[in-house]
Amino acid sequence: MSTVIVIARLVAQPGQGEPLHRALQPLMEATRAEPGCLAYDLHQERDNPDAWMLFERWESDAALAAHNQAPHLAHFATTFGASLAERDVRYYHPLSR
Repeated sequence: MSTVIVIARLVAQPGQGEPLHRALQPLMEATRAEPGCLAYDLHQERDNPDAWMLFERWESDAALAAHNQAPHLAHFATTFGASLAERDVRYYHPLSR
């Protein structure tokens, strides 16, 4: 089993950073309660208040796959996904020390 790191950058339409932040709050709480979620942290970009970054750490690919099928993620995608100006998601495996 290998830990999976996800870095997702979400950018709202201009001036919609705060509504995006409010939409992410219930997603944060529900995701942190999921089995296999080791970290799920939200950060606002310093120079763009409409841009947010999610740092995720998952116990395994299976835990991440289950998260991607979670009802709260689908709800976020249908209610706010179309309002995003940008979405960039990248996946990483940590290197051994």
